[in-house]
Amino acid sequence: MDKARIEAFSDGVFGFAITLLVLGVQVPMLKTANDAELRIALLQELSQLVPYVTSFATIGIIWLNHHAMFHSVERGCKSFCVNGLFDSDKQSERRSDGIGREVDR
Repeated sequence: MDKARIEAFSDGVFGFAITLLVLGVQVPMLKTANDAELRIALLQELSQLVPYVTSFATIGIIWLNHHAMFHSVERGCKSFCVNGLFDSDKQSERRSDGIGREVDR
């Protein structure tokens, strides 16, 4: 399987995840469109914006790390893709020592 197809698919997944984040943001209702009212409305919605920005940054960092990882990949195979799809739940169960070696629990 071509590396570009795997990258395109994963970019689509990251894009979809970021789109889902935006759907949760509620737009403040403003009577007029002046800067002072917008500033006040955004400050009132700060409790909603902080988790959004944090989640957006987290997904962005994961995407950048994923992109950097794929620079070392020459091509993918079906087992590579299947392991990536179905082995992701086991990734959270694994522990590493910070340099890629697994540690027993």
